[in-house]
Amino acid sequence: MLDDLETIITLLYESGVKVGYVDYRKAQSTFEIVSILASEIGLLHLPYNERCSRMQFLDGMIGLSHRENGVLLFVDHAYDWILTDRREAFNFIETFLTQADDWLLKNKPCHLLLQIEADDRVEQVFRICKSKFTSQI
Repeated sequence: MLDDLETIITLLYESGVKVGYVDYRKAQSTFEIVSILASEIGLLHLPYNERCSRMQFLDGMIGLSHRENGVLLFVDHAYDWILTDRREAFNFIETFLTQADDWLLKNKPCHLLLQIEADDRVEQVFRICKSKFTSQI
């Protein structure tokens, strides 16, 4: 399974799709999740203001849809996030879905993946793929 994940992520990087990864255990709040993902995919106007981070994220994602080939956001240990901060987790999902049509109308992939079942190897796969890609730039 992890070999397949590494292959898929590598293909996304090679296709110019922005890939963002965050481990909820390291973020510990929805604001931090938004900020980390925004930084990972190169959104503009960071750091975000905690009171309006979702709106800034929404605006950044819509702008990114005009410049990039697609986006994949991955939240690891999402089960803990949903248990701890359910309202904010679902508010973030709603914000993500609000802007997804901008990508889809352009025939560009736009995905939010929530890793519910904990597997510490997932982060390693994302970091390996990111390091392979960034070392080629």
